[in-house]
Amino acid sequence: MKLKRFSRLLVFLLLFLISSLALPWKIESPEQINLQVLGEKKTVLIKIKNFWGFSPWWKSLQVKTVDGDLLNVKLVSDQVQLSPKLLEGKTELMIRSFPVITYLSVEVDPYLEDLDKDGFPDVAELKTESDRQLFRDLFVNIARSQIAQESELWKEKDCSGLVRFAYREALKKHNTAWFQSFQGELESLFDIQSFNYPRIPLLGTRLFRIKPGPLRFDTIETDFSVFASAQYLLSHNVVFLGRDIQVAERGDLIFFYHPGFFNFPYHVMIYEGKGKVIYHTGTIEDQEGYIQEIFLDDLKKHPDRRWWPVVDNPSFLGFYRFKILE
Repeated sequence: MKLKRFSRLLVFLLLFLISSLALPWKIESPEQINLQVLGEKKTVLIKIKNFWGFSPWWKSLQVKTVDGDLLNVKLVSDQVQLSPKLLEGKTELMIRSFPVITYLSVEVDPYLEDLDKDGFPDVAELKTESDRQLFRDLFVNIARSQIAQESELWKEKDCSGLVRFAYREALKKHNTAWFQSFQGELESLFDIQSFNYPRIPLLGTRLFRIKPGPLRFDTIETDFSVFASAQYLLSHNVVFLGRDIQVAERGDLIFFYHPGFFNFPYHVMIYEGKGKVIYHTGTIEDQEGYIQEIFLDDLKKHPDRRWWPVVDNPSFLGFYRFKILE
């Protein structure tokens, strides 16, 4: 009986000795790392130790981030390389070497610069030509799709409402859930790579500037809004290109100003390219109005000359471009 107990104890001690040498018992890493949006990447050294404080015979290191929108994570041997993206915020890294798990807190500080002094944070602008071109196509195609079938996501039915709707939807991820909620006649769409609504750097869902002045981090929540009328779109969200169609590209805007229309003197249209525009007429004699696609040459034949897109028409303000595309 004593021999049997001794044998069991010996087996237990042997298993403990083997496991204490072979398997990880502890993962050593910093508790917290701070990164800066658009800043340099950081390398974190991960130490895996066995019961005796040495490197175990067997180790398999895995690292996963809770929020992949904040940073890129690359594992190289026993080092973790962290590269910040454009979003600010906090997340955790799960570091695992079976059977041990530990967590590393990561905080990404925002980038607060507005180097072009346009009132928009630089990190909320589309910096790559591929993203800018993709946004133009998405913006125009989404607006144009409303001619055939209006999406239930579009609530504000007027000229600026169409612009805000297409702008916001262009910045979203166009996955299966989006197509189901959109319910429009659109084929598969690509996604903006820099960032996606509703997680726009510094702005979140407040896409449109509604107050003048320089960019200030402490007033972003009041300087930007989810809503902007045609007047505010013109005043704070676009840059003037000119009054000649040659300066315009697909996805730019056209503005008119009719001071005689007391309630809504400003009107905006979307330039589709190749001489065409898309716009919502707005309310017409208490009717909801409708979306129209028309050639600018045909618009020049409008019975009301105030709608003519020509240089000698004072109501025609010209062509404008979203600041996020500049």
